[in-house]
Amino acid sequence: STEKALRGPVYFSSASESHRGLCHGGAMTSALDDALGHVCFLTAGRGPWTGATVQLNCKLCKPVGIGQVLKIEARVKEQVKIQGKVTQQEKTKVFIEASLSDENGVIYATMEGVSIAGVNLQKEETELDLRQWRFDDDHRIMYDSTWSACPQPRGWDFFKGQPS
Repeated sequence: STEKALRGPVYFSSASESHRGLCHGGAMTSALDDALGHVCFLTAGRGPWTGATVQLNCKLCKPVGIGQVLKIEARVKEQVKIQGKVTQQEKTKVFIEASLSDENGVIYATMEGVSIAGVNLQKEETELDLRQWRFDDDHRIMYDSTWSACPQPRGWDFFKGQPS
């Protein structure tokens, strides 16, 4: 089966500073949670906002400096169909792991989490719910259908392992 995973650069700007030039652990945790959620959306096979994180455990291993670019990765470990009442939506419990690392493979943070794919958090469908993911295979980028164009990759060349 095909691995369900996301990989990309994450930049921690001064807006994520805690003190003394270091990133706040909450900013690192939030970035990992976003990656976890987007992997859940991919697992659901629909567009953005079709799932919810219900549990996470984050281990902060090393301080991140402001201005640092790291690689963020998230991948599905396991999927389990949820049994219970018959509903209009099929739901899947998705177990996901994620990490932040540098170009040398040094781990700055890890996360394990559980998301529920197929969850609608709003009673009424809005334009936001109609968005779809688009894939640019040439650049290996996933982006939102409401964007006018595919974003161009910059800041990190994962295949060569060096910032670009």
